[in-house]
Amino acid sequence: MGNYMKSVVEQLSSPLEIEEIEFRVQSINYKGEATILGYKDARVDMKKLDGATGGMWQRSHQVINNNLFCKIEIWDEDSKQWVGKTDVGTESMSEKQKGEASDSFKRAGFNWGIGREL
Repeated sequence: MGNYMKSVVEQLSSPLEIEEIEFRVQSINYKGEATILGYKDARVDMKKLDGATGGMWQRSHQVINNNLFCKIEIWDEDSKQWVGKTDVGTESMSEKQKGEASDSFKRAGFNWGIGREL
């Protein structure tokens, strides 16, 4: 990996700011103790990708075996080619297709290092 991509991955892997993290109650046990889940939304990934690459990234979706995959590609200035990472999404309860597209995008973002601390 060249210097450019090392720099991009370093920036993408930097911890999220607290205001970029959303929280929700995942479960409450019989003692009344709650498990809180921290998560990011797709806008966080877009902002991090824009900042780290100067906007030189793209995403695409593809259905494989009835599952929606998202590929995030970043333009590598050193090798002059697109470098991509892919992951699959799951449907959301409310908006099936939109939720699946968003989830696959956020999971592909995790592969680039965005929000892994979550």
